[in-house]
Amino acid sequence: MKHKSTVVQWFVAAMLILVWASPSLAADKAKVATTMAQQALKAYESGNYARASELYLSAFRTQPDAAYLYAAARSEHLAGHDAQAEDLYKRFIAAPGAEPDRVRKVGEYRADLQQKRAVGIAADADKAAQDDPRLSAKLYLDAWRLAPAQLQWLFQAAVAEQNADELAKAKAHLQEYLSKAPADARERAQAEARLEAIGRKLDLAAAPKTPAGQKSLVIQKDAPLAPLESTPLIGSNGTTTPTDRTLAWSTTGAGAVMAVSGLGLLAATFSTLNQFNKDTTPVAGRIVTMTHAQAQDRAAAINTRMGISAALGSLGLVGVGVGTWLLVRTPARIAFSPNSIDIAVHF
Repeated sequence: MKHKSTVVQWFVAAMLILVWASPSLAADKAKVATTMAQQALKAYESGNYARASELYLSAFRTQPDAAYLYAAARSEHLAGHDAQAEDLYKRFIAAPGAEPDRVRKVGEYRADLQQKRAVGIAADADKAAQDDPRLSAKLYLDAWRLAPAQLQWLFQAAVAEQNADELAKAKAHLQEYLSKAPADARERAQAEARLEAIGRKLDLAAAPKTPAGQKSLVIQKDAPLAPLESTPLIGSNGTTTPTDRTLAWSTTGAGAVMAVSGLGLLAATFSTLNQFNKDTTPVAGRIVTMTHAQAQDRAAAINTRMGISAALGSLGLVGVGVGTWLLVRTPARIAFSPNSIDIAVHF
C-alpha cells in the first residue's frame, strides 16, 4: 500500500513539473522561431531569397505562424522558384490565422505566376508552329485558357489548326476570337479573311460530287444559228418557251457585282496593307509590335485577299463583257435535253 502511494506521489509531481515547464518551453520555441525569422529577414534583404525561404520554413516548423509561410512564399517567388512559390501560397491561404490583406495580395501574386506560365507555354507553341502545328494549336489554347485576356493566342491557335488542316476547329476558334476581340484588334482583319477562306473550302468539301456517268455542261461552238423569232428555249420537260434576254442581263449584272466587290475588297486590302506597313516599321532596328511568325501570317493573309480581289475583278469584267456582247448581238440558243441533264449553248 505504501508502494502504491509513492508511485502516485511521483506521478503527481511529474505532472506538476510538466505544467510548470510548458509555458517556458513554448516561450523558448517562440524565441527560437523569432531568431530564425530575423536571420531570414537579413538574407531576404541581401537578395539571398533561397536562404531566406529555408529559414522562414524552419521558423514555421518551430512555431507554426502563417506569417512565416507568407514570407517563405514571397522569398521563393522572388527567387524565381515558381512551383515552390505556388505551393507555399496555397499553404498560406489554408493556414489558420492568415491575414485577409495578405490573402488578397496572394491572389494577385498567383495571377502573376499564372501569366508567366502562360507566356512560357505560348513561347513553346511558337517554336512548334512550323514542325507540329497540331501541338502548337494545343499549346496556344492552353496558354489562352490560363490568360483569357490574351486573345492573340486564341487567334494563333486557329491559325495553327488551319495549317494542320483541322478546318472545323479553326473555324470555331476564329468565330470565338471575333466574338471576343474588340473592333480595333490587330488580328481582326486577318481573322475575318481566314474565316472566309475556310468557309469556302468547307463548302466545297461539302458540295455533292458528280455521279459516275453523269454528263456535264456541253458548249457547242460554230453551230448554225436560227433567226431570233424562231429560236425556241426547250425546257427539261420537252416544252418550249420564247427566248428572252434574261441570260444576258443576268450575266452583265453578276459581272458588275463581282467587279465592284473585287474593287471594294482591293481597297480594304490596301488599307490593311498600309496598317501592316506601319506595324512592321522598325523601332531602334527592331519590330516591336509583333513576332516574326505573326508578320508572316499577316503578309500571307494580305496576299490572299489581293489575289481574291484580283480574281473577283477579272471575273466581273469578263462577265460584264460577255453580258454586253450577248445584249448587242443575236441571243444564243440554249437547250436542255429532255432525256438528260445536258445543256447545249449554241453561239
